[in-house]
Amino acid sequence: MKHRRNWLLVVGTLALLAAIGGGLYAYRFYDSLITTAKVVTVATAVPPYTLLTAEMLDERSVPRPLLEEPIYRTPAELLGKVTTMALVPGQIIYRHQAAAQAGFRYSDDPTLEIVSFPVDPARAVGGQVQIGHRVNVYRVRELDPDGARSAWSRATTATGSVVVANPSGDRGAEARLLAEGIPVVDVRAKQGEPAGQPSGPSSQVERTASPEQVRPLQILTVAVDPETAQQLVELAVEDQRAFEIWVTLAPLEAGEPRVVAEE
Repeated sequence: MKHRRNWLLVVGTLALLAAIGGGLYAYRFYDSLITTAKVVTVATAVPPYTLLTAEMLDERSVPRPLLEEPIYRTPAELLGKVTTMALVPGQIIYRHQAAAQAGFRYSDDPTLEIVSFPVDPARAVGGQVQIGHRVNVYRVRELDPDGARSAWSRATTATGSVVVANPSGDRGAEARLLAEGIPVVDVRAKQGEPAGQPSGPSSQVERTASPEQVRPLQILTVAVDPETAQQLVELAVEDQRAFEIWVTLAPLEAGEPRVVAEE
């Protein structure tokens, strides 16, 4: 009889512990469903390619399990980021819906314009210009065979042009500094492929039969002020007719990007 009572006591204790454990599990499961947490949301409609500011953001409570999703949680995480798609008021913002400026538009300065222009590797430090370099851009043209300067060359010389003439007077050239110390944010080959990277067969057999080739630099992308961007676009068009684009590495002590304007 005593043995039977002890057995019942053990069974009862185990049942009680199981009930307590089940209750705690149920409570935690229920709590995880009903407990809420605050996350950042959108206060007003925001179009894509918009710099997010504090006025555009709000907070609201959401079920705690949503914190497991790849979402932004606080306004501080979103300030200064750029929307990659349209956002509607009250929505939760997923990571792919807003990105850092530098990763989305090559620069973390929202006032700069991103522009690309074609270059000849032989006129761009042998095609060795890299992302992160700062460069000077020159607008170069041949002078008349007799070496005489035009009105254009006299005006630009007053603002920093360098005139190089053959001592014999048979021919010469003039180079006008168009933009100084501008940052390079991307380099591409002719078809838009990343420059300086091997391009070759994809399979192992093809790679063995044909060695990979490095794509040469032919398109330079820079971050500049809008006025400089306009002049670089104009220069790229003029280059097809009478001018050449020369790109050099700027001195390390070069200051902020600037335009050398004509007088």
